[in-house]
Amino acid sequence: MTTPGASERPAPPQAVDEQPPDEPLSWIGRELDGRYRILEVLGEGGMGAVFVAEQLALRKQVALKVIRPELAGDGEMAARFAREAMASAKLDHPHVAAALDYGTLPEGGAYLVMQLVRGRSLADLIMKEGALPWARATGLAAQVADALAAAHAAGIVHRDLKPENILLEPRDDGSELVKVLDFGIASVSMDDGPAPEGAAPRRALTRVGMVMGTPGYMSPEQAMGEKVDERADLYSLGVILWECVMGVELFPGTELPAIVSKQLTEAAPDVGVVGGPPALSELVAALLARAPDARPESASTVRDALRQMTYRNSAAGPVTGSLPRVDPVSGEVSLPPFEPSLEMRLSSAVHERAPTLLAPATPAGPRKKTLLLAAAIGGAGLVLVAGLSVGLYLTFSDGGPGRPGVMTQARRVAEPEVPHAVQVKIDRMVQGTSQSTRRSAGRWLTGHEPSSEVPAWARAVGELEIARGCRTRRQALSAIRELGDVRALPSVERYHQSPHRGCGLLRQSDCYGCVRDELVETVQALGGDPNSE
Repeated sequence: MTTPGASERPAPPQAVDEQPPDEPLSWIGRELDGRYRILEVLGEGGMGAVFVAEQLALRKQVALKVIRPELAGDGEMAARFAREAMASAKLDHPHVAAALDYGTLPEGGAYLVMQLVRGRSLADLIMKEGALPWARATGLAAQVADALAAAHAAGIVHRDLKPENILLEPRDDGSELVKVLDFGIASVSMDDGPAPEGAAPRRALTRVGMVMGTPGYMSPEQAMGEKVDERADLYSLGVILWECVMGVELFPGTELPAIVSKQLTEAAPDVGVVGGPPALSELVAALLARAPDARPESASTVRDALRQMTYRNSAAGPVTGSLPRVDPVSGEVSLPPFEPSLEMRLSSAVHERAPTLLAPATPAGPRKKTLLLAAAIGGAGLVLVAGLSVGLYLTFSDGGPGRPGVMTQARRVAEPEVPHAVQVKIDRMVQGTSQSTRRSAGRWLTGHEPSSEVPAWARAVGELEIARGCRTRRQALSAIRELGDVRALPSVERYHQSPHRGCGLLRQSDCYGCVRDELVETVQALGGDPNSE
C-alpha cells in the first residue's frame, strides 16, 4: 500500500518500450524562451524530467527541470513545483543547489533553471560502497546540516530529506561537496514577496492529517499527519547518518503503517558497533528521538557537533579527549572547546584572527610574531592564553621609524561576565567560516534578551553581520567606531578585505562598495592597518 501524497522511493528504470509518449530525448535541441537550449537528459521522474541546458547569453551550462504539461493543470502539483522554485531561490548557500530562473512552457507546464551539479547521489554511494567510514559519514552529514541551518534560518523546512536528494559533487582535492536538492514539498515562509506564477503563497500545501514525504525518512509526527517544524528535518538527517554509517536502510520497505509502528516502538540499533566515537552514537540517538522536544535544538548545533568529530579525526589522528555530549532526556548537544592541531592553527590563522588571541597591529610583521608566539606555546598553552586574554590584549608595535618594536598592554575592558551560551554565539559570529554561520549568530545576539548579557561591541558586530543595505551597514560601522573595542577588528577587517567583485548580474560589482570608505575609517579607528592583507 502506498500512502496518498507520499513521495515514493525511485522506481526501477523503465524498459525502452515503456517510455512515456513525451519522451525526454525528443526535447534535446529545443530552445526555451530564446534563452536556454536543452543539451542532454539528466533524469526522469513522475512529474517531469531534468535536463542539462545551455544558458545562451553566457554559454553556461545549467540544470533545467520541467514539469509535464498534463500535470501543470493539477493545482497541487503546480504549487509544489513553484514551491521548489521559491525555496531554492531564497537560499544562497554552498550546500544548496540554487534556483536561477523560472518560466512557463507554451504548451502548458513550467520549467525551473537551477545550478548544475555533476555528481552521484548519496543513495548511489551507499548502495555501491555500503557502510562509510564514520568520519566520512560525519563530514558529509555536517554539510547537510549546514544546508538545513541556512534553510531553517530562512523559514524553510525541507520535509523530504533523503539520500536521493543529496548530491555529492567531486572536488579537485578528492573531497566531496554536498548539495541538497528537491524542495518541492518544503514548508516555506511567505514573507519575502510574491511567488512565481502558479504558486499559492497564502495557502499551505499540506494540512494537519495530510501526509507528504518519503516513508522511512519522515519523522513520526510527519508520518502521522501532525504539524511539523525544523526538528522533522533533524530526524530525517538522523536516519541518513545512521544509514551512512551502517550501510543499510534503517526502515526498509514502503509501507507507512509498518514503518511508523517501528519508529514508535523500536529504538534504532546503536551505531557504536561500527567503531565510531560514543558521541556519534549519542548524537544519532538524539536525532532519532520520537518526541521532537528530545531532539537537538537546531541544525547548526548538530552541524557543529559533527564538525568536531570530523576535524578531530582528520587533523589529530584518532579521536581522543572530550567530544560533543548529548543529553539523553533533552537532546541538548554540549560542545567542548575545539582544540585544533598545530598545523590547523598555523593554516587557519592567516584567514581568521581570533580576537581572544590577537589585537590590532599596525604592520603585518608584528602580527605574524604574535601568531607564531601563540602557535609555539602548544595546545595547552594556547588554551591558557585564550583564557587569559578575555580582558587583556597583547600587541606588538614597531613604534614607527627609529623606535624599536615593543610589546604593550592594552586597556582592560571592564564588563560583566558573559554567559557561556552568549560567548558561544560570539565565537561563531567572529570565527565562523561561512557567512550563514556568522549571520545566524549575529541575528541571535542582536535579538538576545536580556540585552545586557551581550557585550556592546558584539551587538554592534551582529548588526553589521545581518545588515542588508548601505544605510544599516553605515550605522553599524559608526557604532563600532564609537565603541572603539578592538575585539570588533577581525570582523570589520573581513569585510574590508573582501573582494571588490562578486555581486550583480555578472558578478562584477562590489558587494560593499557603498561603505568602503567607512570600512577603512573603522579599521583605522580600531588600530588596524587598512593596507594589510
